[in-house]
Amino acid sequence: MPQRNKTRQNSDALEDEALRERLAQVLGNDSVRGLARRLELPFPTVGRYIKDGRPPASFCRKLVRELGVNPAWLLTGEGSPMLSDVPQVASNTATGLLELVEAMNAVAKMRLGALAGKEHLKVLRELNEALNRYEELRAKLNKHSRPVFRMLVDQLIAIQEERNPDKARPLLEACRQVARLCDDPVLERDYIYHRSHYAYLAGNARESTRLLRRLVSQILIEGERLGDELDHAGCLWAQNLAASLRLQLQIPEASQIAEASLLFVPAAVRKTPGYHALLMQAALGDIELGRLRRARERLTRLLPDIAEGNYRAFMALPFLALANALSGSAGFEEAKVSCAHDATHILALIAMWNENGAQLDETVTLGGHYRGPATPVFAHTALFVSAVTRARRGERLTTLLGTVDDSLAKFAGHESLEEYRTYVAPVVKTQCALLAGDHKRAMTLFLQANDALRAAPRGISLPVVYAALHHRNAIRLSAGPAGTSGSRRKALKHAREQALKFFRRHIKAGYAVFRSALEETRAPA
Repeated sequence: MPQRNKTRQNSDALEDEALRERLAQVLGNDSVRGLARRLELPFPTVGRYIKDGRPPASFCRKLVRELGVNPAWLLTGEGSPMLSDVPQVASNTATGLLELVEAMNAVAKMRLGALAGKEHLKVLRELNEALNRYEELRAKLNKHSRPVFRMLVDQLIAIQEERNPDKARPLLEACRQVARLCDDPVLERDYIYHRSHYAYLAGNARESTRLLRRLVSQILIEGERLGDELDHAGCLWAQNLAASLRLQLQIPEASQIAEASLLFVPAAVRKTPGYHALLMQAALGDIELGRLRRARERLTRLLPDIAEGNYRAFMALPFLALANALSGSAGFEEAKVSCAHDATHILALIAMWNENGAQLDETVTLGGHYRGPATPVFAHTALFVSAVTRARRGERLTTLLGTVDDSLAKFAGHESLEEYRTYVAPVVKTQCALLAGDHKRAMTLFLQANDALRAAPRGISLPVVYAALHHRNAIRLSAGPAGTSGSRRKALKHAREQALKFFRRHIKAGYAVFRSALEETRAPA
């Protein structure tokens, strides 16, 4: 305890010294007597305040009002010394904050111990007045901080249209600080939504999901934006929640969120970008969960209504290209037209399934030319398609897999996409081992992937192309050389049976591109 007190005393002394230096800066070339005259205060009083570095709030307020000193700078040393250098809305907020601190000090100084004595009524009255003053100042501070908050959120929106999470980081921190002063539920919701979008772009799907669940709960439970219907903003919230869940491979729940939200969208909202984004997210759920025909119908019908821009470039065209490629109605070249610039991760999935050397090389080249946001899902997919390309070229497997592991370790700074590393990466590494002709290593990697998927929490499922790659790996391994131990042979036999069921079910549902997997086994579709 004595050590803690000593540390606190040292900290207080440093703060006092820093405040003395700022007061000396305010004094400048003026004398203490001259400053006292300007503030209409006794000379000895002003001299004591400057010497001690512990002026009361009333003195600080005089410096702000009479001399134009920036109260935020005076209290913390941050920002410009004079209010003339600070935007008006910010100076109003800072002044309100100073008054709020004074009101809080007044409450703290109430002699609450006197409640047990004869002056308890007087003390209660003083306490009530101080608290009322505190609430009045809170309202005043809220009024002054609202324009600052609005400005910051608008700037955040403009930056996030560039889909660059790094630029948004300092603005998000500023928004977080101002949000503590501003009691505006609409602005707070806008801020939370864009904060969740930043988390999504940065690869932190868990944080994005947590924030979006909070917003969607307000819609469905509190009814703040929802009578019985979903508006444009609500559609965006639900769409982003589904996208965040999908990044965590919670694909069935993501699809359920999107489909349920569509039920609440009125006709008047069905021409808005928010509804389009929600419907495209629902269509992607169809692709992943075996409803390819409905996905193609939805996307084909919706495409003419989507204007040029991010939704068309990043979602509508690539999603439809993937659906058409899986259906066998379009090939790599057709998909390249839609995905070459803004969605090379979709093109990579098609190339990884086809295992065509020229297609893989071209995908890697196009990915190298990509100048969009370096989001983690793009980085992971680029790593995977590069590994498959190098394996097909015949590069040394040990070196290749080591590069993949090293890159995944660097990605580990992201709090999410852990599911991609746990469940998707082993599938791709198995594919690489098979392409390299290392059956023994492929078997070990496959069983790791298979065990991880079997032990996965309920609700986790692979995206359909990665699921197909995993099942094709099983078929290829079962057709490979003998020599596998009894337990492994049994596990592989079961995996092959599951693979045949997967491919037959999906081929029946319109995924014609998967016929090639059955042709490798000569099994009937």
